[in-house]
Amino acid sequence: MSSKGQVAIPAALREAIDLRPGSEVSFELAGGAILLRPVPRFKAVTPEEGYGCIPHKGRPVSEAAIRRAARAAAAAKWRRRSERR
Repeated sequence: MSSKGQVAIPAALREAIDLRPGSEVSFELAGGAILLRPVPRFKAVTPEEGYGCIPHKGRPVSEAAIRRAARAAAAAKWRRRSERR
């Protein structure tokens, strides 16, 4: 440790948790040890908190309609792949 309290984090540990230059980290005291954790780049948001945050014009779409559209898109993708073979 340097006189300023700085330490070097080994490359293998930085890579394991995807720490890069400029990443934010938090420090916690945990029973006589110091715990270093990366700070998430974006705040975690629950679905309830995120509801309505993206503007939408038009009719609301049901979950069932979203599932049908997702299945149809997956089937179309599968057909395109099959046709290329």
